[in-house]
Amino acid sequence: MPDTGTGISVAKPGVLNATRIVIQFSHLLLTGAAAHALTVDELANDASLTPRTFAHHFANFRFRFDPKVQQPDAFLSARAGDCDDYAILAARILKSRGFTPRLISVRMPGEVHVVCYVEEADGYLDFNERKSGDGIVHCANSLEDIAEKVTGSFDAKWEYACEFIFRDGVKRLVRGVHPKNREAISGPVRIESQKSTRS
Repeated sequence: MPDTGTGISVAKPGVLNATRIVIQFSHLLLTGAAAHALTVDELANDASLTPRTFAHHFANFRFRFDPKVQQPDAFLSARAGDCDDYAILAARILKSRGFTPRLISVRMPGEVHVVCYVEEADGYLDFNERKSGDGIVHCANSLEDIAEKVTGSFDAKWEYACEFIFRDGVKRLVRGVHPKNREAISGPVRIESQKSTRS
């Protein structure tokens, strides 16, 4: 940029226009105005959707704890939520696309973490891992194996793991296990849990 002799640099018109365009584009990216908020219908109707591509849609979502499960559209439009919101939406969408998802809740001292295991992916979708690799945490499909893998990422021990279904705003137990007796517990029990407050 030329110096006008007053100590003030003046940009050439072409440079100024290019600078203005870069600044405007950067502003759109930073404010999220360029980002399109997904809808449940768009996810459900995406013919190329897989567990991996599902995870990629959420890479830039923020962690925001809520004691209740958000409605899917609220979660998607806010681009913020927690493990329950993500896993429950994943199970709903992936089941509609022909996959076999399982909702798994793992209780540790002081918190509970929820993931969506997908049989065809040989692993689970975890909101905490949405930004890493292919978004799938690979492991065997038993409740014990999933619980061990989940708690390994928290550096904790699991106290109880269960598979559940989520219908009409209520979590209902399918089956569960304790690490000491490893006996399966099953039945139509309503699950009340303290969700993880970690991202």
